[in-house]
Amino acid sequence: MNWLKKNPHISILLGACLLFTGYLYITDPGEVTYKEIQVEHGDSLWSLAEQYRGKMSKEDWIKLVKTENELPDVQIIAGKPLVIPVVGNQANPINSIEIARNEP
Repeated sequence: MNWLKKNPHISILLGACLLFTGYLYITDPGEVTYKEIQVEHGDSLWSLAEQYRGKMSKEDWIKLVKTENELPDVQIIAGKPLVIPVVGNQANPINSIEIARNEP
């Protein structure tokens, strides 16, 4: 303990490492997989981000989609395929319906 008091730079370094580790843990979006979808009439990158982004920010999700699909801007065309990142447990988008039933 005396050694730690004599070397305060070590305490600062350890504290900075803990803060950085906490930041990485909090901002981790989770597992990212990719899925190809068909763009439908009325879809926008913002509406798709709401369905598939998970904990990722909309801006980061849109940047990833633009990079993956080599889009020069945010315009997408209905009927065209689009490769999108699906983050975490968003394999089924928010607007999907699952039916529960009892098995005999």
